[in-house]
Amino acid sequence: MHCFRDKLLKLMQSVNTYGVSCPLLYIKLDFVEKMELEVDENIVFKKSLLDMDSLVDKALQDLEYYESLVCIKNSYSEAFIYAKLQSLLHIEKIPETSSSTPDFKVRHKANDIYIELKSLNMVEGNLKHKTVMHSAMNAKIDAENQIANGSNVGFGFHVIQPYKTGSKEYEADSVRLVIEALISKIGQNIKREQYGLGTTILLVDLADQLPLHSQQEESIQQQYYDIDNRAKLSGELWYVAFGKIGDEIYKISGLKGGQCSDGRLQKEGVLREHPYIKGIIFHVKDCFYGLAPLTRENVSATHFIEYITTAHSFSSS
Repeated sequence: MHCFRDKLLKLMQSVNTYGVSCPLLYIKLDFVEKMELEVDENIVFKKSLLDMDSLVDKALQDLEYYESLVCIKNSYSEAFIYAKLQSLLHIEKIPETSSSTPDFKVRHKANDIYIELKSLNMVEGNLKHKTVMHSAMNAKIDAENQIANGSNVGFGFHVIQPYKTGSKEYEADSVRLVIEALISKIGQNIKREQYGLGTTILLVDLADQLPLHSQQEESIQQQYYDIDNRAKLSGELWYVAFGKIGDEIYKISGLKGGQCSDGRLQKEGVLREHPYIKGIIFHVKDCFYGLAPLTRENVSATHFIEYITTAHSFSSS
């Protein structure tokens, strides 16, 4: 198991030679080294490494098989998030059984809090993966041809459209599109029984796969003011959690700046659609950001989310 990093590096190099793989961009080799060093003392690291090891073997046989690459990233995400939470408080991995259960259990202020982890991937990634890889390879070929023809530097360009669905025209500036896509991605495979053991939080790892228009701190506000564009805009993650069908969403108005309508929300926010989920924590660009209903019955969840987001922010600074 202590040579897994080298095997993973071989996969990354093979993919980079051929093109690019979005799921693998999330993985940090120095953390994989940490996992290998601590594998004998950490059951989560051990399981993730074993799962990743067999998946890397499959991926090396077919670099275009997206599902293997996603599963590698998901196994890594579980270990990575577990380690981050473990640095802040006592955490247990809940053993997998035939029935659906959350992933982790933590103890906070004499309360048991359960955590269900979901690691996201780009929309319709299984359909886009080959196109993204081929586009990246063509960009590399263009750059190499420029150098071969005498240029000192070669440039190649390729485009990744993480929220594009089907043949619809891609609205790269749409805030509403991001909100609705995230609601849909998070809503896939939510099982009520995973939230039945007690106060349960949903932890969503965006895993560098689905970018936001706003800065993270702005995204958890219902509205925020964009100084550069002189506009009051909608925070994506706030609406992912609390949005209501029919809410008007605001984005930047073209090249002139200012505010304009991005249409009305067509999906219900995750915490409204699934009220048994007591709060939601987003892992974005290596930081935690959380939202929860501020009710008397939900005090343990709100206190826990406040602790995680502030304690991790402090420990990362």
